[in-house]
Amino acid sequence: MPGPVLCARQGERMIRLFQNDLPQASSVHWHGIRIENSMHGVAGMTQPAVAPGGDFLHDFALPDAGTYW
Repeated sequence: MPGPVLCARQGERMIRLFQNDLPQASSVHWHGIRIENSMHGVAGMTQPAVAPGGDFLHDFALPDAGTYW
């Protein structure tokens, strides 16, 4: 099921807390957004997976208008 739509303007910061309520480790991968690797959300590559019950604060600038899939 999709979550809420996140909207922001080019140049703004996206700040969102991911709280993992799943029974397994997980992450949020921001497809098509040009951001620094530490915020990219590829578990095991750019950051560790978030453990069940854990959280991760995503905080990054949005340099482009739109996404690039």
